[in-house]
Amino acid sequence: MLGDPGRLGQVVGNLLSNAIKFTPRNGRIEVTAWVNSAPGQAAAQLLVKVQDSGVGIASKQQATIFEAFTQADASTARRYGGSGLGLAICARLARLMEGGIELQSELGQGSAFTLTLPLQEAPAETGGPLSAPMELMEIAEAGPRYAGMVVLVAEDHPVNEMMLRQLLLRLGCIVRVARGGAQAVAQWEQGGVDMVLMDVQMPGMSGLQATQMIREAESKRRLKHTPIIAVTANAMPGDRQACLASGMDGYTPKPVSPQALMQEMDRVLELLASGQVPAAVPGRPTPADAEVKRPAASPEALDVDKLRRRLDGDEETLRQLALAMRSDLVSRLTDMQRALETRDGAAAVAHAHGLKGSLGSMTAERGARLAKGLELAARAGDWSLFGRALPLMRAEARQIDRILARILDASGSDLFGSTEPPLTVY
Repeated sequence: MLGDPGRLGQVVGNLLSNAIKFTPRNGRIEVTAWVNSAPGQAAAQLLVKVQDSGVGIASKQQATIFEAFTQADASTARRYGGSGLGLAICARLARLMEGGIELQSELGQGSAFTLTLPLQEAPAETGGPLSAPMELMEIAEAGPRYAGMVVLVAEDHPVNEMMLRQLLLRLGCIVRVARGGAQAVAQWEQGGVDMVLMDVQMPGMSGLQATQMIREAESKRRLKHTPIIAVTANAMPGDRQACLASGMDGYTPKPVSPQALMQEMDRVLELLASGQVPAAVPGRPTPADAEVKRPAASPEALDVDKLRRRLDGDEETLRQLALAMRSDLVSRLTDMQRALETRDGAAAVAHAHGLKGSLGSMTAERGARLAKGLELAARAGDWSLFGRALPLMRAEARQIDRILARILDASGSDLFGSTEPPLTVY
């Protein structure tokens, strides 16, 4: 089936997490999935049911259970923990995918959540997701294909920039960096750029505007077409179409999967070599959308082992990323608090979006989901929800910061002899 694997995984993961939390030892949890299709339907329906034998939900609470920060009763939070945000995010993500979630439950008899999504049938594909060692081997083997290629990375965030630069250097590319759309156009004007990896949402001139300027210059001066691939945390279908309409040739989501990025680079370069302008077919996902299946999320706030694999064991780059991420956490949280106080929707969206991308790149998946929730609340102008979610983001940031501090200080102690690394003040 064709759909959004990231969002589907997030919804099913949240439903499973709830089932595990509210089901006692020796209980039962079942996950079933099936497809409903009927003659005349434009799209088949994928249904995923997560059923448990847990505590169940009383009928009077079922009507509000999908509202943000709602739990069955006050004792639920005291006994099981949690914020009540998970099901609200699940319901919103399901609606964004043009689907829905239904609940069947009786108090003391367990619950069944059924996710329904309209999805198109996927064409047959060869090749599946790679394990971490296989992915590293593919990067090593791909080196000769990209050796000497000059790639301009247009990215305003230092964490995302370092991750992309590290991957491209391992592929044998020569990397130039532009921290914004205007810089990207200026660097492209200097010539010698074989490909551009363009962030979309940057302060000042956006990636879309920068791409339009490059395409206009190519047309007026009859210059060779430079391939431009969007690298963005935006995942809505409309965002993909906006990228292509601006003149971009491809699209890959953040956090960047090395395999997905290489597939998209290869697709674009092969089409250019055949004399075609490599625009994606409207309404059909690009290869980058067939996102590599990701392993289960780490129970830690940040998956350091996974991050080290992404960096091929480069400890110096890991330390640089840790420093940059700690600084970004402080800055973004301060800016989001200010945006909340002044009801500045544009600033709130921009900072939540930026934090979502950098946390995803750093393998802080739980934090990235919280930042996504903040971004959705800001886009909807729901300041009450934004204000309730921001303290959760701060608490998660503290956990992330502890892990980053340990990366920077292997002994695990600060100058005052504490056994815990010093925390950044938020």
